[in-house]
Amino acid sequence: MYLSTLGKDIFTGHDENNTFEIRILDGYSFTQDTTSETITLNEAGDRPVRGQKTFNTALNPVELSFTSYIRPSLDGSSNHTCIERILWEAIVGKGNEGSLSTDPFKNTTSDATSFRVDFENSDVHELLLLQAFFKLDNSTYQVTDVTLDSAEVSFDIDGIAQIVFSGKGGQIIEDSDARQNVEAWVGTADGGTDYLSADDDSEFIKNKLSTLSLVDNADLIVANQTVSYTDLAGTNAQDYDGSSTYEATIQVDGGSLQPIAIVSTGTVSVNDVIQEMNNQIDGANIVLDDTGTIVITSLMHGAGGSIDIIDDGGSLKAFENLGTFVSINAATAGSGVGKEYIVPITGGTLNIENNITFLTPESLGVVNLPIGSFTGARSISGTLTAYLRTGTDGTAQLLADLIAATTTITHDFTMVLTAGGINNTPRAVFTLNHAHLVIPTVSVEDVISVEINFTGLGQDIGLTDELNISYVTS
Repeated sequence: MYLSTLGKDIFTGHDENNTFEIRILDGYSFTQDTTSETITLNEAGDRPVRGQKTFNTALNPVELSFTSYIRPSLDGSSNHTCIERILWEAIVGKGNEGSLSTDPFKNTTSDATSFRVDFENSDVHELLLLQAFFKLDNSTYQVTDVTLDSAEVSFDIDGIAQIVFSGKGGQIIEDSDARQNVEAWVGTADGGTDYLSADDDSEFIKNKLSTLSLVDNADLIVANQTVSYTDLAGTNAQDYDGSSTYEATIQVDGGSLQPIAIVSTGTVSVNDVIQEMNNQIDGANIVLDDTGTIVITSLMHGAGGSIDIIDDGGSLKAFENLGTFVSINAATAGSGVGKEYIVPITGGTLNIENNITFLTPESLGVVNLPIGSFTGARSISGTLTAYLRTGTDGTAQLLADLIAATTTITHDFTMVLTAGGINNTPRAVFTLNHAHLVIPTVSVEDVISVEINFTGLGQDIGLTDELNISYVTS
């Protein structure tokens, strides 16, 4: 299987920057059917006409599904990456628009520390479109304009860490001209020239080593820092001068300095400015609280979290005109100790859903074709299984605590699922900072077990911090 960020009618210009070989497992599928309308007659008499006629009215979107192993690796510059990087890019956003043929990656980061997937830019109506090519024995099929709808990560402890990707596309194409053009670059000899070959040195992850950390956030204080103003509360819009760029520098958890630049466009709302800041900062969220205070919050819980707003003289430019600047408050470190549960899992899944809807016209007299898609609500959820174990930090205690929390409207747990084990390499880490758990269900078998259902939530409904993903290779 090959994926390209080039257009559906482009069969030249493929290279290692825009076309990628993906290793998939048996059981993949890509199917397309039609919507038909049947007309029948219903008449009286000795010799009624009882025939019928059927018309095709629409070509439905292609349904495709395939499975890929989680394959961390190092690239030529010793940066952590993975074979399925382009798939993650398509799940979480629109890619690097304007540079899809030369550098399509915007929402995934590959560096010497880890490979990371960022959901920060996932609040979009249309996701990255991919062209999928399935090269079979004597045929090559193209699925045009593929949008990835979901990714299901499996934690089956008897297997190898893998992801099932599902999506929809426009059409399946298999004609001689297209096949000849595609097969001109889909060949072993062209790997690395016309496409980025799958790295055979990429590692596999053993699910048997996977670990789960589950911490109740009820007593935990998140690290944050605030910028205070006197008349910000209740303000809907502020007038920028229309020509300046407002800047600030923010450092999160001791990481690299992150410049924040807001290009002035006249009158804008405070929330618009804060949203733009969120689009530019990594590792933190920025919100406007009920008192009119801008709160910048680290995504890292505990004492290790920190925020540093750097004032290069005078009031911070990025926050000018939002109100009357008062001060930068000292950062509040994370504190408090959340209750931790020890849960050796026996299996489970983590699901990421974009809830894609495809649009198809309904014109009469023609077979209508899909014209595109749009996203629905982003949904991150899953299920984990474990044995029912006694003890103050076991699953029996978790069950008892959740049953007893009759006044808690939304449970808030930090959940860290590590395929391969938190202290091992290679590993893939899935962190939900605000997981809502429901009361586990008990299954009576030879050994009594529980099923834990969870939903990943953001710190606020308008934020995109439900899930953080990182890979580390050996």
